[in-house]
Amino acid sequence: MLDTGSFPGWLEGVAFAMIALGGSVVAWLRYGSRGATEKSVEFLPWSDRIYRAARGEYTARARGQVAALTAADWPYAPGALYAAYYGYPCNAVPVEGPEGEGARMLARDWSVGNRADLLAVLYRLLTRGHRVPYTADCRFYADMSEVDYRRWVHTGPDPAELWRANAVRTNAGGMRHVHFLAWDLVRFVNVVCLGYRAGYLNRKEADSFVGLVAPPLQWAYAGWPDLWENFLLGRRFWFANRDDSEVTALFSHLATLAVRTPGGPCKVLKWDTPLADGDPAAFIAAYREVPRLDENGQPLSAEAVASAVLDVIRPPGSARV
Repeated sequence: MLDTGSFPGWLEGVAFAMIALGGSVVAWLRYGSRGATEKSVEFLPWSDRIYRAARGEYTARARGQVAALTAADWPYAPGALYAAYYGYPCNAVPVEGPEGEGARMLARDWSVGNRADLLAVLYRLLTRGHRVPYTADCRFYADMSEVDYRRWVHTGPDPAELWRANAVRTNAGGMRHVHFLAWDLVRFVNVVCLGYRAGYLNRKEADSFVGLVAPPLQWAYAGWPDLWENFLLGRRFWFANRDDSEVTALFSHLATLAVRTPGGPCKVLKWDTPLADGDPAAFIAAYREVPRLDENGQPLSAEAVASAVLDVIRPPGSARV
């Protein structure tokens, strides 16, 4: 894990590794060491607008021209990159209703068309996400002998799977040791915000839901840079051999901006801010509004839902109850 002072170094290292893998993360190069208000390359016009708007928001906050961030906003800060990407402060999520952009993005990216769909996605991200299969995949790729690996390659695996295997076996950017919880729970916060924008959640529910995942993120990572490193590596693992260089570059810049710029959410909100333990009751009740089936097609009980949620939000080392 990394401390906050190591952010520029890891950013460069991961960038070069991703380029070696065909990720073309050109905009990462040397950016961290040059300061958070200077870009080393030019973005395309659309991504440049997003970057400049985020920088303008953070600068205005540092000058007292926009709403200040408080400790109560910390649970929304893991959604800061998506908030910047969509063009609003992470502590001021807009409400648009089911005809707005949030609802359209949920339908396009998550196949969510209503509250029940949204809660199903949130439950999956919270209790399993990609981290369960991806962690198993990484172990499989890393543990293969060279002979077994060559045999496996000759079976003709999917190109995305082959990309992931090479990334893990060469440990590109630390890919062998990525902790995928960040990839799942940062997206959880984003989907909560999209659900609130779409009117599928009220503000009390949104506050409660993001509050569930804030403590587990603090327990799992050493600081904001560590969180963003693992999130970006998780995102790269998911995207695999597809070219997403412009968005990847933009997200890496937004992470640097959020951490290093005065007024940036991860600069203002210290990683070790004391947080209240999340209360899962509201989430469990909401999820069970619609009858759910388990993987065997049997009705999913309240006890099973509670157990799955508590496995994520329970403090490390605490006993099961």
